[in-house]
Parts: sequence; C-alpha cells; structure tokens
Amino acid sequence: MNVILMMVLMMSYIQLPHKMNVADQYRRSQPPTFHQGFTLVEIAVVVLIMGFLLGSVLGPLTEQQKNQNIKKAETALEEIHDALLGYAALNGYLPCPATVASSGVESRVGGPGTDCTTEHGYVPSATLGLNGKFNANRLITDPWGEPLRYSLNDINTWEYAKQISVNSTAPTFDICESAACASGDILAARVAIVIYSLGPDRNAASTSADQAENLNNNDIFVSHFPVEATGSEFDDIVYWLSPNTLILHLVKAGQL
Repeated sequence: MNVILMMVLMMSYIQLPHKMNVADQYRRSQPPTFHQGFTLVEIAVVVLIMGFLLGSVLGPLTEQQKNQNIKKAETALEEIHDALLGYAALNGYLPCPATVASSGVESRVGGPGTDCTTEHGYVPSATLGLNGKFNANRLITDPWGEPLRYSLNDINTWEYAKQISVNSTAPTFDICESAACASGDILAARVAIVIYSLGPDRNAASTSADQAENLNNNDIFVSHFPVEATGSEFDDIVYWLSPNTLILHLVKAGQL
C-alpha cells in the first residue's frame, strides 16, 4: 500500500512540471498582446482634475500668504508710529523724511534744527534705529520690497521738525476716503505725519485715482478698505499721527 502511494505521488510530481510546461508552451505560442493606452479624452480629464485639485490647494495658500504680508506691513507701520512718538518725546521734534540718497538717515539742509530737504520721502529708519528688511538704498521696506513712505508736514517752515509746542501751528495734511476729499470724505483732518505702504500691488500699472493720490506729494492722503475692481484698485496701508496725540506724549515726557 505504501509502495502504491509512493508511486502515485511520484507520478504526480513528474506530471506537474509537464503540465506547466505545456501551458507555458501554449502561452508562448500565442501572439503578443498589447495593452491599449489612454485616449486623449482620458488624459484631458486627468489634467483637468489635477488642475482643479492644485487650484483648490494653491488658491487658499496664496490668499493666506497675502494676508500674512498685510499683517506684517501693519505691524511694521505700528512700530514706526511708536518710534516716531518716542523720538519726539526724546527730542521735542520729529525727524525729517529720508531720501533715496540719504541711506535711511533723515535728510536735512544742515544739522539738527534746520529745514528738511523734502516733505514727502521715506521712513528714516537709520535715524529711528529700526529693524527690518532694507533695499539697496538702505531704506526699510514692506513685505513686497517697496520702501515704506513717510511724509512730515512743512507748516510754518518745518515747525514740527524743529521745535513742537502746545501753540504749534495746526498741520495741513488730511486723510480722506477718496481722492476728491470732499467735506464728508475726511477721516482725519490736520494730521502732522503720514506713514504708509503701497500694499500688495505696489501701485504697479494702476489707474486708480485713490492710489495715485498717495503719490501726488500734496496734502491729501487716501485710506479706505481694499478694492480690486480695475480702475478703482486700492490696497495702500496708511497710518497717521494726530498732533493732539503727539503733544500729549511730549507733555508726558516733560518736553512741554
């Protein structure tokens, strides 16, 4: 019985490779088959889906980065605002704007107590001792690489750059909601200084009258909510300093 069982097992062992070889020979005898590739329609659908997925991810990331940069610009302007108050509390007057050629230092005709060379320029970051990112002219910049702007009112032959008093002449800068600056558009009247960023679009190729007004080098500045509509674009970030706040800090500092 054991012998018969062993013979059956041996025959099975011998036949198994034989059957596999026959099957292999059959498969090899068949002509090769080729898998059909993707059609153009299928490829287009895949590309469309991938584009949609990438857009759904990159869109929010881009908007998030934009909002983060706006917050950084606002924080920088707040720090500059505080530094200007500190400078005035220490010296009894405000620094002049910097120019492209002054390397971040306030630009005066002479030494302290002399006239400023310009009413509208850039934040004198070196004079104020500010930290931040700087361009090739050593001007402190916003998150989009544009130098931060600073305007100091030149009323009464640079009174606010020489010696501020409780009887100082009221400055002439107005902050408005539109370039027209009608009486109902004024947000803040007679402010002493204005500091601002040109915002994410850097005023590039803009035809907006409101954005253009902030670069017109006059006494009117515009500040309002962001607008994206072509021809009405606006994303400038504007801060200002009231002479009342300024005098209060000088009184607290013992300058007045």
